[in-house]
Amino acid sequence: MFTRYDRKLWLNSLLMWAFIGLSFLGWLLPFLQAILIVMPGGIYYAIPPGWTGILLFYSQSRFQPELLYQLLMLLSPFAPTVARRFPVDSRRLRFSPRVTTLYIPALLLSALLIAYAANWVVSSFSLRNVVMFAPLIAVCMALGLRMLPTKAAMLIVLLLILHAPQNLRVQVENAPYRDFVQTMAPTYQNDSVVVTEFNGAWRWLLPAAYYFIDFTPDKMSKYRQFHLVEPRDSAHPPNYPDELVNIFKTFEAADFAGRLPAHEQLWHLTQGGGNALGTDFADWLNQHYALIRTQAWDEPYVTDYALSEYARVPDNQGPLLRAGEQLNLYAWTLEGSVEVAACQSLTVESWWRISAEVDESYSLSVILADGDGQRAIQNSIPADVFTTEWMTGRFYRDRTSLQMPCDLEEGRYNLLLAAKETLSGAALPLRYPDGSAIGNEVYLTTLQVSPG
Repeated sequence: MFTRYDRKLWLNSLLMWAFIGLSFLGWLLPFLQAILIVMPGGIYYAIPPGWTGILLFYSQSRFQPELLYQLLMLLSPFAPTVARRFPVDSRRLRFSPRVTTLYIPALLLSALLIAYAANWVVSSFSLRNVVMFAPLIAVCMALGLRMLPTKAAMLIVLLLILHAPQNLRVQVENAPYRDFVQTMAPTYQNDSVVVTEFNGAWRWLLPAAYYFIDFTPDKMSKYRQFHLVEPRDSAHPPNYPDELVNIFKTFEAADFAGRLPAHEQLWHLTQGGGNALGTDFADWLNQHYALIRTQAWDEPYVTDYALSEYARVPDNQGPLLRAGEQLNLYAWTLEGSVEVAACQSLTVESWWRISAEVDESYSLSVILADGDGQRAIQNSIPADVFTTEWMTGRFYRDRTSLQMPCDLEEGRYNLLLAAKETLSGAALPLRYPDGSAIGNEVYLTTLQVSPG
């Protein structure tokens, strides 16, 4: 745009731009990574998103000595202006040398517009695609060097390639990794932990782990991620700049549980149907957690994933009571305080298991009562799953919310729990573990109700 057409000059500038862009800024690495490991349904970037990615790119793509690298970074945008002091054939330029210096902002603006337009066309526009900024500095450097004497230009290029960029961590921008976080978001808790079981960890694990670090609401630390990897597999190549931790190639329940931080929520992510570590982890999981929900993704020609949410079962010494013959209550908790106001709602969490498969659907009832009888009642299907579909040996968590009547008088009220057959409404008799009878309702706690 600023130079007259000269085939040799233009080709030399283009080649120098490519040479500097590929060596100095290292965008050959993400390109090769995309060629080597990209599959249908996934596009891999070699940098994490946002300012984190920019800083990581800067810290891991620097050259030696460090001072020279920083000097080159500072001077590169001003190379064309400095080059004006060297003899230049004015016949090469379309405009005066002073006007020609305007190519710096013009190039930056045009390159940005092209990059944004290209991302928009392929439906991948995102500020996280900071890799598009790599050619910008390369263009400035190349055109600046074009105006320098040949020997000076070659010396600078030689200095630029003294130290090649290190490996940058892989970042996956598109599905299904984005969907993982979107699935977690509605119920995500800041103390959550993630446990992964990947059939091909070396290929699929890193993008998922880094995506959790970058995009979960609290930027989940890698120290709250735990990875079950097959003995002959590898979580990532050696000497990666941001290596994962908590990698297990065998499962020992005591060791695994001892390394878990305090938490109430656990996410279990499997790829390719899980791995070959056996059923020890699944058995341990079912003994200490209740399955809340599962979301599955099947990427055609790539792989499949399943993400399950689990809630930790409160510590217990066995069942508190039995409803009927098979339904057992192990623990219950009341969210919030026993002091409530009229019109307010409260939630009771209860944890259940069945001792044998049942062919009858049961319901739970949370009841507010006083000396005159029931004042409010809320019926629900426990854990939102018909008990005919429950599995033995697995915990189920129920959350039932009870609305306080707005005309409720100030005073003390009993909170009760009951169980019944869903279709007939017949109450299930409640018994303690030793077999002694409780009745049709069990007392949980006393609520102090104040005016709304």
